Amino acid sequence: MSETVKVGFKLLLITAIATFALALTQMVTEEPIRAQVENAATEARQAVLADAGEFKALEVPSGRYPAILEVHEGLAGGKTVGYTFKLTGKGYGGSFAFS
Repeated sequence: MSETVKVGFKLLLITAIATFALALTQMVTEEPIRAQVENAATEARQAVLADAGEFKALEVPSGRYPAILEVHEGLAGGKTVGYTFKLTGKGYGGSFAFS
């Protein structure tokens, strides 16, 4: 077997192991990261509407309001306290989202 084939096989093996390790890491950390992002978003909504005990996601017509990414209704005892919006805009570095 030539030296080039040996080196190529070694590189293939290293790449396959690294790919497997990265895929496994992504599978293991996907759910905790998603939960942490959701908790941070809920804390941000709570900071805006301190009186709200829970938040209900509302559907936004995408064609009518393209800058609005998310809308949540803040509820306290079943009554509406207010609304929070997650918007997108354009800045010097490109598009960004803000709440």
